[in-house]
Amino acid sequence: PFTLALLGVIFVVFVAELIKGAPRDPDVLDQMGAIIRGVVQRGDYWRLIAAMFLHGSFMHLALNMWALWQIGGIFETLFGSVRFLLTYFVSGIIASLVSSILIPQGTPGVGASGAIFGILGALIVALKRSPRWSQREWSGSLSRQLAIIGRVQDPPRVAVEVGVRRLRVHRLHHLHRAAVAAP
Repeated sequence: PFTLALLGVIFVVFVAELIKGAPRDPDVLDQMGAIIRGVVQRGDYWRLIAAMFLHGSFMHLALNMWALWQIGGIFETLFGSVRFLLTYFVSGIIASLVSSILIPQGTPGVGASGAIFGILGALIVALKRSPRWSQREWSGSLSRQLAIIGRVQDPPRVAVEVGVRRLRVHRLHHLHRAAVAAP
C-alpha cells in the first residue's frame, strides 16, 4: 500500500510543479526543493527529501513512477512496508547527498531515481541472501533480470530542455544511486 501512496504523492507534487511552471523554469524547481551543489553546506537538509518527489518532465515522472510501481511493489510485497519505506528514504537521502556533491553548478537535481535504484539494489541483494526467497526457482531469474534493468535503465546521457537551461541526467548519477543499497 505504501508504494501506491508514494506514487500518489509524487503525482500530486508534479501537478503542483505544473501549476507553478517548474518543468520549464529551473529556478522554480530550485525553490521547490531541487538538489543543487552545496545544499548540505548551506544547511538546506529538507532538499534531501523534497528532491525525491520533484521531476523535470512528464517523461521523467512517467519512467520513475513505472519503475517505482514495478520494483517497489515487488519489494514491498516480499519484504514488507517498513523495510520498503526505510530502504526508499535512506537510499533517496544518500543519493541526494551524493548528488549535491557531484551535480554540476547551476543544475537542479530532481527525481526519485536514487530511492528507486536503492530499492533495486536492495531487492537484488535481499533475493540472493534471503533464506525464504533465495531457493525459489524464480528468484535467481528475477535477480538477473533486475540487475540487467539496473545496467541499461537509461542511456548514457539524456538531456531534457527546461526553458533556456538543460538538466542533464548522466549515467554516473544513476550509478551512484544504485550503489547506495549494494553491500
